[in-house]
Amino acid sequence: MTSTHTRPDGAVTPAWEAAMADGIAALERRDFAAAYRGFGRAHGLGHSMLACHLSAHSGLFVTARRERRPIKIVHYFLLMAGAALLDRDHSRERCTVCQAADDQAAGGQTVTATG
Repeated sequence: MTSTHTRPDGAVTPAWEAAMADGIAALERRDFAAAYRGFGRAHGLGHSMLACHLSAHSGLFVTARRERRPIKIVHYFLLMAGAALLDRDHSRERCTVCQAADDQAAGGQTVTATG
């Protein structure tokens, strides 16, 4: 079973938030490899919730634009567009085992997705 770190109520765990923050901080430092890693982690962690999934794709796309890599720009644009058109929000299918583990890791606190 794979933990995706989102809850049925639309809340996001600190792991997803931290991965996005790592990607943003790396992008601000122009450390593109670290930005791809951070947004890639966020992508995996937020896959079950469309807003989180698209936010991670957006981070990857912005990183490619700032890096000025035309092939990566097209690649991440197409992935982002495909996710927006074809993906669906799986957050209601969140398993209770993963939710309990996330609650324990977060100390019972949740962070809601915005945007």
